[in-house]
Amino acid sequence: MPVSEKLAFEIFYIEFWHILSLLLFLGINYYIIIKARKSPLLYSYLSTQAMLILWIVAKIFKTVSPDISLRWAFISLQYFGASFIGGALFLFAYIYSYGRIPSKLLFSFILIPCFSCFLIAASNPLHFRFYASFTFYADSFGPLFYFNMSITYLYLTISAVMLARGFFKMFGSERIRAYLFLIGISVPILVNLFYILNLFEALFDYSPLFDYTPIATNVSLVLFALAAFRYRFLDILPIAGTQVFEDLSNPIVVIGRHRRIVAANKSMLEVCPQLMTGDLLPEELSLVSGSTIKLGEQTYMLVHSAQKNYTVLRFIDRTESENLLAQLKRKNIEISDRNARLEEMSANKKKLAEIKAERYVLQELHDILGHATVLAISACEVEILTGAENYTPTLSNIENLLSQGKEEFTQMLSLDYCTKESSSLLIVLGNLINSTSDSGLITNLSVLGNVFELSAKDSDAVYHICREAITNTLKHGKASSLNIVLRYQEQELELFLIDNGIGCNAVIYGKGLSGMQQRMTDIGGSIEFHSDADCGFYIHAKVKKK
Repeated sequence: MPVSEKLAFEIFYIEFWHILSLLLFLGINYYIIIKARKSPLLYSYLSTQAMLILWIVAKIFKTVSPDISLRWAFISLQYFGASFIGGALFLFAYIYSYGRIPSKLLFSFILIPCFSCFLIAASNPLHFRFYASFTFYADSFGPLFYFNMSITYLYLTISAVMLARGFFKMFGSERIRAYLFLIGISVPILVNLFYILNLFEALFDYSPLFDYTPIATNVSLVLFALAAFRYRFLDILPIAGTQVFEDLSNPIVVIGRHRRIVAANKSMLEVCPQLMTGDLLPEELSLVSGSTIKLGEQTYMLVHSAQKNYTVLRFIDRTESENLLAQLKRKNIEISDRNARLEEMSANKKKLAEIKAERYVLQELHDILGHATVLAISACEVEILTGAENYTPTLSNIENLLSQGKEEFTQMLSLDYCTKESSSLLIVLGNLINSTSDSGLITNLSVLGNVFELSAKDSDAVYHICREAITNTLKHGKASSLNIVLRYQEQELELFLIDNGIGCNAVIYGKGLSGMQQRMTDIGGSIEFHSDADCGFYIHAKVKKK
């Protein structure tokens, strides 16, 4: 059959635009396949593109088919793509919105209407309800064609609504970008509606040579490709994942290979509101992983997570840790200061202990040697006053007294000195009184009440007070008698020491009296000293029962 010049031009015109569209489809989708992250979202997107490519390829071969049977075969192939494109787009929108692949049951519900629409179109020669008439040169639509289109448009509408919600959630702060995505989805749908409803001719008095729908889908493809190339749309697209990304408490920013910002979550925009998708990452944020950075009032540690085509920058809040570290440093300084003060106090305590030890040694030296010396002197005086002719026993006694004093002092210096714990207070006081028999001092011991044993420390204190009282009586009091009275009360022991010496007008605290007072203070007791001139000296002490 000869081909007219007009028909040849129409065929060339149709083939040129469809082949150009096909090449654009294949080129952009090939680049997307190479660059985008491999995921169910990407594969569902490519399934939509595959249906469009199948539609275009079938239309190219349909246009140049030499006979009606081959032409119908390519038309059937064309409607396979047209029937399944709605389901493919619905699948893409579902994965995008919910971040997961639909269940097998839902997947079946998606595909069954698409498959039914294809069967209706492919079986047209049996019922002629899809194409009311069909010849090699012309055709007209039947009622099942509009039924098929309504099913497809239902899928497209639901998918568009799902995607629209997703676009505005993802690009709410940049609504113009969301509008561009919606326009990209809407243009092919509107063009197809204008074609099948003959609105081009009704509104513009123009009859198109072919269905411009596949060509119009290039608008949508270009916008999707722009998102995939510059904004990593297919890498962060799912709404479920995006929602989690947005709700993370730590600031996060995603950048591409050339440090261009792909996305930033809400927390990141709160601390850096100047960040814009598509802009280069600011220099102040271009730090190595592990660096510490101050954003506002918070302190963050930057952590890089490098992927194939992008890098995730996470800003981990270290404000509390830094504050705790600062507090720890301050505490360490305080502890160091306290340690220094403790060391100083320890040194002072050591000095005080040394002073106390020195004072104790001096006090013991005063008491022991003073007592022995006074007894020796008193014994000599007694011998002299009595006119004794033989001093040998007295000198031997004096030698024993001085030897005992020396031995006691030596034991004290070797830390072996204490009142014998196995001996009661009454026994050691009895021995003390016996040692004064040659001094000329009459010492009487009286015990009142129910006797109980004191602790070794308390007994030692009482013993030393009695010994010092004897020494003072001989040395200062010039007394001839000393009465020692122990009165055992229910909760305490009272000690009375009364001599008949010369007494004094005022009590003067020398080494002896101060030592007595300190001994009683050390065991929690009390002591009083009284004297009236010419009426002797009186000591009253109390020791609590423990």
